[in-house]
Amino acid sequence: MFLSRLKKLFRSWKPVPTPGWNLQFTEEMNSRLLAITETAHDMIATFDLRGKILYLNRAGYEFLGIRTLGEKNGYLERYMSVPTTLRLVAGLRIAQEQGYWQDESEWIKEDGTVLTTSQTVVAHQPEGAEEPYFSTIVRDITERKEIERQLWLAKQAADEANEAKSAFLARMSHEIRTPLNGIIGLTHLLQRTELSDIQRDYLRQITVSSNGLLHILNDLLDYSKLEADKLSIETVPFRLEEVLERLSRTFAVLLGAKPVDLMLRIAPGVPDVLYGDPSRLEQILLNLVNNAIKFTDEGFISLEISLVHAYESAAALRFAVADSGVGMTPQEQARLFKPFSQASEGANRSGGTGLGLVISSSLIQRMGGTRIQVDSGFGEGSTFSFQIPFGTQGNRSFLEDPLPYGLKVLVLEDGTRMRDYWLQTLVEMGCKVEAAEDWAAAEHKLNTETWDAWIVDMENGDMHGEETWETWKRSADAKGTAVYCSTTLRGRDMLMAMEEDLRPAGVLIKPTVPMQIRHALLALCERTEAADSSASREPERTSLRLNGTVLVVEDNEISRTVTARLVEEFGLVACEASSGTQARHVLESRPVQLVLMDLQMPGMDGLETTRAIHGEERFSSLPVIALTGEDIEHWRQRCLDAGMIDLLRKPVSPENLKAVLSRWLPTALSVPSPSDSLAGWPDTDALDIPLALHRLGGKTALYLQLLDRFRQEYADLPKQLRDFADSDDSSVPQRLLHSFRGAAAHLGAIPVAREALLLEEAFRKSQPTEEALGTLDARLNALIDTIDSILRQKRG
Repeated sequence: MFLSRLKKLFRSWKPVPTPGWNLQFTEEMNSRLLAITETAHDMIATFDLRGKILYLNRAGYEFLGIRTLGEKNGYLERYMSVPTTLRLVAGLRIAQEQGYWQDESEWIKEDGTVLTTSQTVVAHQPEGAEEPYFSTIVRDITERKEIERQLWLAKQAADEANEAKSAFLARMSHEIRTPLNGIIGLTHLLQRTELSDIQRDYLRQITVSSNGLLHILNDLLDYSKLEADKLSIETVPFRLEEVLERLSRTFAVLLGAKPVDLMLRIAPGVPDVLYGDPSRLEQILLNLVNNAIKFTDEGFISLEISLVHAYESAAALRFAVADSGVGMTPQEQARLFKPFSQASEGANRSGGTGLGLVISSSLIQRMGGTRIQVDSGFGEGSTFSFQIPFGTQGNRSFLEDPLPYGLKVLVLEDGTRMRDYWLQTLVEMGCKVEAAEDWAAAEHKLNTETWDAWIVDMENGDMHGEETWETWKRSADAKGTAVYCSTTLRGRDMLMAMEEDLRPAGVLIKPTVPMQIRHALLALCERTEAADSSASREPERTSLRLNGTVLVVEDNEISRTVTARLVEEFGLVACEASSGTQARHVLESRPVQLVLMDLQMPGMDGLETTRAIHGEERFSSLPVIALTGEDIEHWRQRCLDAGMIDLLRKPVSPENLKAVLSRWLPTALSVPSPSDSLAGWPDTDALDIPLALHRLGGKTALYLQLLDRFRQEYADLPKQLRDFADSDDSSVPQRLLHSFRGAAAHLGAIPVAREALLLEEAFRKSQPTEEALGTLDARLNALIDTIDSILRQKRG
């Protein structure tokens, strides 16, 4: 019966006649279509508007689990749930309007088995017929959907496992960093006491081991973020020389007593101020140089930064780390960028996670750079190089202080490469320079010519202890030449322990960076100018120190003690609290200028405590700085939302702690003197003038120049920011505010810098308010008025 109906339907089909068309061909085509339909593996059916099945192919009978069609089982609704039936009704309307409809649906077999299917419905409207009819093809995709469901469940399980792993690593990071903070901090404090040489060496090894553990911990956390694609890259302005200066301190510790010359050089033409991620760049360079130090026992290591391309607002820089170490075979090079693998896997391997190069390579590519190129041969040393593009804004920083042209400098250095490095660096600074490889040659030059400065390598081959140094120092003093010593950390300590008349004019810690050299020679020029205008050899200077009381809130006793003692080292008063509740009691009992707040504490955590403190009107503007052993970027926004102004990661280094405290605390005069360069300066809340002059080495003329430039450059900042208030692109106002905040902080404009920080975060969240813009506008106007008043007063 159904076959006859289908044949009738096919016969009702009337194709458009073409030349050669005949009835026999039409009958033959209908027969073929029917044969295809009957042999298809998918269910094919025809039905009317009421869902009555008019035709069902063989696969359809098997699909529904029936043998024949009758009145009881001949309607589609028998094989569908109510929701599926309703979707089919809506689909039929779509098919009538558009010609077809597709969907995934559930069908129920005669025995109750539920099948997931993909279904296509086509509408037909024969000529002269009152109602349309429909054809459908239904494919069983139950197995495929089950596989998809299992894959989804597996992905969910993997994501949950990855989240659990990340949470575990973050928690373990905090738990490990807390005791590590105590080890590093107490070691630092102990090194400042009287110690024997053996004790000092033990402490140095403890420091190296602790920093090594910290490095491994950071590598594991970064690799975890790379796997989860959560490693962030930021874009902020920074000075490349400052990056190298920070790295040089770490390199000095890593080198220890190794007889290796480490040279850090920035080639001419490299912009001084760049836009990029300085912390990630430091991480990359630290990894590469640390590897070079591990595998180089003698000889040299060099880090050279050069300009590849320069554009109007961008520059591509090349970084190359070369060493004279053991080198690598091709087989070892092939393992370099595999996680948890090292080039040397034998008994002489140097430790580490094997993740440094993997992380560095990924960071370089995320920063838009090239792949790391490796040039190495076994026993011939290695060179690792790569390129990274950075944003730029002009070629040099306006805070740069050029050396007086023609400064005469003599260098004593027995290493050929290091001697060439000194010559090249000093010539690029505009000095007239000559080098000697031994004392005899240096003595001849000292006796025959006049020199402004003499830079001595204290590890030179003919330096034989204190008596030799005394001879050299007396000879230089007799000729009026200032002596600067290039030496290790241990060498510096020995020099500073000598009698005052035997101490050098300055110490350059190896590896020296151009900024360190330039600052030392600038200080020499300042002393010379002062000596020319005064009978005294060394003019009295006002010494500045941090001023105020700092509350350290930390539940771990060791970490709390270490942080408090470090605070006291900077001339501050420290008080302690072990919980949020105790912190509020301390604030009630004594005046506090700043709070260092641990984030993870039992009971009230650091965020809750900060909100509670700022909830009281009298403490609403009290600066609170977060302390955490976890990832700073993960916590940054939450801390800012809670009202904190800065973050410090444990273990807290003395340098980082002092830098952060200096940003937010006032300074005070510790040794006032009649020649005080602060005399005549106004006492104003808008500017911390002692702090600014301290940073500029007391250069009042330069300070006035910078104030004038600041006024010209940023007077219309609020107007510029309002133009971007409704824009979808918040990167420009963030960049403007970041640069403004840095300039304001350098000039001592701390209140306006704080407002800029809050507004910068508001733009980061795309939530700048007119109230916040108005507050910054008012503070900036007050600051500009103060600057105008100072400039009128000082310029007569």
